[in-house]
Amino acid sequence: MLFGSPQPDLMPGARNAVGTCLAIQSGEQVALIADEASAAVAASLGSALSTAGVGFVAGSIVMSMWGGPRRRIYGVLGFTVPFGLGIALAGLYPSVLLIVAAMLLVTFTAPLVFGSSQALWQAKVPPHLQGRVFALRDMVVRSALPLAYVVSGPLADRVFEPLMSARGALAGSVGRVLGVGHGRGVALMFVIFGTLTMAAALVALLSPRVRHVEDEDEAAAAAPVSRGSFAAPAPAEVETI
Repeated sequence: MLFGSPQPDLMPGARNAVGTCLAIQSGEQVALIADEASAAVAASLGSALSTAGVGFVAGSIVMSMWGGPRRRIYGVLGFTVPFGLGIALAGLYPSVLLIVAAMLLVTFTAPLVFGSSQALWQAKVPPHLQGRVFALRDMVVRSALPLAYVVSGPLADRVFEPLMSARGALAGSVGRVLGVGHGRGVALMFVIFGTLTMAAALVALLSPRVRHVEDEDEAAAAAPVSRGSFAAPAPAEVETI
């Protein structure tokens, strides 16, 4: 059932939200309800999601044309810093323009981080082990998502939102910067998680073992190999009877 006619300027963001965020497949029926009061929110959400799509496309094009830095670990950790900065900026102030700019920064740097990371993994893992290693890696990464879904809601409602309420424990300190009231607890979560992301990348950059992870096999790679020879194992001998 439709209530009112859809606005053309909201359709791109709505399609992005339905197809990307909600992952709704063709043939599924979904009821979307909006009224006059939520029109501005829907427009802002549509703008933010459309900007996020533009950021992903732009970052992917840059990564495809550039190929990333020569030292891939610098691409992973270096672009993680602005990635985390965008997450933190999204919670800094309740401004649509700031949130849109933060999402653009996050989604633009995401393909640069993921592309550099994938190239690094492919360079370090032997080809005959990549299927198993990548499957294990993806399983570990994806297994954290259900935990995040379970923890984030109660953490926001029972911890951060009360802390950032008008009479909360952080109202007189952090609240003076981020503001107080409904939604500012979630904003504080964005600031904390974005800051932790940047800090983790910077700490990793300070570690010599992490910085030189691509040089661990340099000696083996530099060993002389005669032309036309391959480092393949010798075929097993077949016993004749």
